[in-house]
Amino acid sequence: MRGDFEAYLNDEFRDENGKLDLDGLLALEDEAEMDVAVIMPNTQPNPQNAELSDAIRGNPRALGCALVHPTEPVPVEQVRLAAEECCHPRLHIDCCPNLQPYMYYIQLKYNL
Repeated sequence: MRGDFEAYLNDEFRDENGKLDLDGLLALEDEAEMDVAVIMPNTQPNPQNAELSDAIRGNPRALGCALVHPTEPVPVEQVRLAAEECCHPRLHIDCCPNLQPYMYYIQLKYNL
């Protein structure tokens, strides 16, 4: 099994109604012969984790990864929302919201 561990379902993948289009991203993953992809929302303040969750729900090839900027207000609440309401089992903490020099992936195993 081959996987893409950093894919973004961002504004480039919106359909004519403005909804995120997972099929467009998965078509690119098919070209790269990837079986699964860890998919994150657009890197921006207040990332759209819930919208990502809705777009990938039920697709076994799409592994959702919430994005949280620790410098944003209430980052712990963002982590809780990502884990409990969006059901993202992975978390991407961006240490520098616009530069992304370091990334950490944390497997969420505990209720926050």
